[in-house]
Amino acid sequence: MKNTYYILTSHLKTPQYLLKNLKWRRHSQISDLEMIFIIGVPRSGTTLLQKILEAHSKLFAIHNETAVFSYKNYFSGNFNPFGLEKSLNKSLLLEAKNNVDYFDKCVRYLMNKPENKGQIFVEKTPQHIQRLDTLVKAFPNAKFVHIVRDGRDAFCSAQKHPNVYQGRTLKLFAHYYSKALKRVEKYRDSVITIKYEDLAKSPKDTVVNLMDQLGLNFEIDQLDSMRRTSDPRSKSKQFTKLNDRINDSSIGRQREELGSKEINEFNRIAGKQLMRYDYEI
Repeated sequence: MKNTYYILTSHLKTPQYLLKNLKWRRHSQISDLEMIFIIGVPRSGTTLLQKILEAHSKLFAIHNETAVFSYKNYFSGNFNPFGLEKSLNKSLLLEAKNNVDYFDKCVRYLMNKPENKGQIFVEKTPQHIQRLDTLVKAFPNAKFVHIVRDGRDAFCSAQKHPNVYQGRTLKLFAHYYSKALKRVEKYRDSVITIKYEDLAKSPKDTVVNLMDQLGLNFEIDQLDSMRRTSDPRSKSKQFTKLNDRINDSSIGRQREELGSKEINEFNRIAGKQLMRYDYEI
């Protein structure tokens, strides 16, 4: 897989850090950060959801995915997921004991900046859905919001995204989808789940309900599309819908873009997970 190739080549460039990288991922550290993790299968609406939460007066986010808890070489020299000043990032990497400690230090630095004072950080990395084992234990005060979408529609979208390696084949995406939703089911008591389709069809009702579960009041600015256009991602063709009012135009796209054999194959692999969320198969 493409991601695996880049991870391996990165480690080969700095073999002296191989054991340190392994150590950074194997630990039992606990962070008392109060924050929100957004997780989901790629192309399920995680970026839209992040922007909706970020628009709240008590929440803030950054314009990229940190992927801190994905497999990677933390000491490659290019690792700076929060976009910090290089010398500061290097200092935090040297001070940190592991990836949880590093993540904690970076978030606290951002939280203490004057423009973010008193706000709660919202982190969005879809692939962290596969790291719930670590995250739920390491961040007991965090809240996890999972957005789920019909996997067949998500695959249609993933095919057109160059950075979603799972979208290369339907079988690869379906297996990833199935595995990810099984992981969420394991931690269903720790995760708030909303459906992309509900958000698309009834945005206000869905967001009001979500904010209630997060212990925050709904703010009407959260649904203002103008609040999303300042995000650099909205300029790319993969995220043009950020510029629009929330709508349901992409629901059911599988019926036009996939053949019956493809849909049946997806159902065969991930049918149980689709039915778990009331998607028709």
